[in-house]
Amino acid sequence: MTDESLDAIGLRRGVPQASAALDHLHAYEAAVDGMAMPLTEVVVVGRAYATALADTFAERYPEATVHVLAAPWNPPEGVSDQEPLDNVRRHPWHGSGGFSAILSVLPRPQLLVIALHRKTLGQVTALRKLHGYVEAGGVLAVEHIDRTPGDKTVADVGESVRAVIEEAVRRSPEPPAAHGWSSWLDAFAHSLESVSYHRDLALVTKRHTLLRMLHIAETVPVLEARYGEGSPVTGLLELPGTTFTGRAEVTTHGRGPDVAAGPFTVPPLALRHYTRAQTYPRQLVSYGDYWLPDSFRHQYAPRLRHPGLVRSSDDMAVIRPRWRPDQHRTWDGTLYYLDTEYPGHFGHVSTEVVSRLWGWERAREEHPDIRPLISLRPGQSRVPQYVHDILTAYGIPRSSIVTQYGDEVLDVENLVAADPEFENPRYVSPAIAQTWARIREAFADIEPPLRAERIFVTRSSRRLCHQGPAIEHLFADRGFAIVHPEQYSYGEQVQLFARARIVAGYGGSGMFTMMHAPQARIILISGDGYRAQNEALIAAVNGNDIHYFWGRSIPQERDPTMRKIAFGDDFTFNLRRHRWALRRLLR
Repeated sequence: MTDESLDAIGLRRGVPQASAALDHLHAYEAAVDGMAMPLTEVVVVGRAYATALADTFAERYPEATVHVLAAPWNPPEGVSDQEPLDNVRRHPWHGSGGFSAILSVLPRPQLLVIALHRKTLGQVTALRKLHGYVEAGGVLAVEHIDRTPGDKTVADVGESVRAVIEEAVRRSPEPPAAHGWSSWLDAFAHSLESVSYHRDLALVTKRHTLLRMLHIAETVPVLEARYGEGSPVTGLLELPGTTFTGRAEVTTHGRGPDVAAGPFTVPPLALRHYTRAQTYPRQLVSYGDYWLPDSFRHQYAPRLRHPGLVRSSDDMAVIRPRWRPDQHRTWDGTLYYLDTEYPGHFGHVSTEVVSRLWGWERAREEHPDIRPLISLRPGQSRVPQYVHDILTAYGIPRSSIVTQYGDEVLDVENLVAADPEFENPRYVSPAIAQTWARIREAFADIEPPLRAERIFVTRSSRRLCHQGPAIEHLFADRGFAIVHPEQYSYGEQVQLFARARIVAGYGGSGMFTMMHAPQARIILISGDGYRAQNEALIAAVNGNDIHYFWGRSIPQERDPTMRKIAFGDDFTFNLRRHRWALRRLLR
């Protein structure tokens, strides 16, 4: 490191941040001196004099690599853009949308300088997109935080960048909401440690590192670009994408949401191997600075979401405090990832977890001692029996299951993960029928709890029908057995559905065992707020004759932190209107 100060170098190089003009360089040097970690990575984002500022840092800290994200710039007459020094890496960008593509493959900086001179809306956008890339303990420097005369732009989180940062400081003592929706400002507030101001410069010290959320398609290229030959991910198998026409005959009665009927586009499905990944309870997987795609229930959604994460910008997120476990455990062997956001929830296990079993045999070929990994929620002490029943039916013995408890992070030496064949509401692969058949055949010798070729699946909580007793009386009069599937073992449920000629019931997870009734007519009764497509996707593979009867969901007062949909609302059903159509189907 040179003995010349950062400000002296800046004066010599003619950067505006030197003491002849803004006098920011003294503050930058003091911030670096106060860091508890060595300065190895610096990022400068700017337009005018961006390379000159990067060279200033590079000359003062020759052991550091300085990355300059330089927008196109026409220097004023008499000024020429400087050539980057040997430890400067120049990355041209056009528009703030390019920030992520550049920074996603770079090591996290201990110092990131936003040296842009934009109007408020542009400055706030840059802050939102860039703040998450700073390493915990590092400093984010934001220049020009005050509103300039004539600026008519509006940012909905503050009238100036200074106001936005001050609002984040105000929120920072309180953690983000334990659940529900939070804004990027909540992520920013939660991740900052302290803020100091130097005229129109803010220096934000970061407390937490945000991780980049990876979509499936970018996982391999991003990790290979970041780590080269040391990339933690390798592909074990990839199934090509396909399009198929749903086999179901779908009929709707009454007005309700659209029902998925195909054609369905199934994306390529990959089986990946990771080295040294970290798993958190309830389907969160990370490696280094990244949330891996296997963390997300909707892996192909345009915007990745997880209830345990607070999103910031389009692709960065920090874990919520209550989701950050206290304990660490190391697993030296190989694990197969079979987790879900909702451990122990029948519907999520029977669709999401089962849909990833397709890669198990290939994983065993590569790793004969591989074992499945399942997590528990905080407070849970054991894996539900029906989960053991499903896995045993598929050929995975109970004794092989590795349980991750709700208060621990697991450091896994080798982790194998498969993309799901079933992603509600977007797609289902017809190949999943092989998995369902394999499980069903394992229960062939089980006797069903009752013999009935027509069953009605009732519910006892959430999405209750106000006319439920009258509806069930109608079905019982026509010879239907009224059943609560949760009262039976999984094998008994499978046989109950597999032997039924007509399966009727209320929409929801109780009906999902219809995957084992490919020959049955399906009658589904639900409120119009029920937009899940699980039953339609199952029918599309099995070829069921499926009839939707829509009632009216009863809106409830909404929790402002939660998504405003009527998914779980009770509903009313006009039995008089639909009685004739129902009777015609019940024979």
